[in-house]
Amino acid sequence: MTREEVDAKLERTEAKVEATVSEMKAEFAKFETEMVKFRSDISSGISEMNTNVAILKNTLPSKGFLVVTAISIVAVTIAILALGATQFGNGIMASSASVSQAVNAEKVAVEAQRISAENATQLKSISESLGAIAVKFEAMQREQAPQQ
Repeated sequence: MTREEVDAKLERTEAKVEATVSEMKAEFAKFETEMVKFRSDISSGISEMNTNVAILKNTLPSKGFLVVTAISIVAVTIAILALGATQFGNGIMASSASVSQAVNAEKVAVEAQRISAENATQLKSISESLGAIAVKFEAMQREQAPQQ
């Protein structure tokens, strides 16, 4: 094999290596672009989740609100009963009005208890959902932290 043949083979090999390196650089550039887009998508998803969690926290009624509502219902019921007792001076009318109001008050109290139980169930469900969202969010943040 002559010196020219060896040089020619070397040049062909170098050309192949350079072509391979160029292809790899192009692939890495494409991969890097896709990773930047992926990170951007994840960031926007996390921001959207943060916004949704904040909205949920602000729209849920507080326990204090529910307690105050229940107390208000009882107070209104007592006020209605007291008003009925003072309005009817006649014993029979007062008696029949009080019985009617007591029956109505009992119905209101039963309805208030039903609503209170329903609210408690809904609050528990919402709290569990928020807890699950928070756990998923924290897991996503932990996964993001080492990558950055």
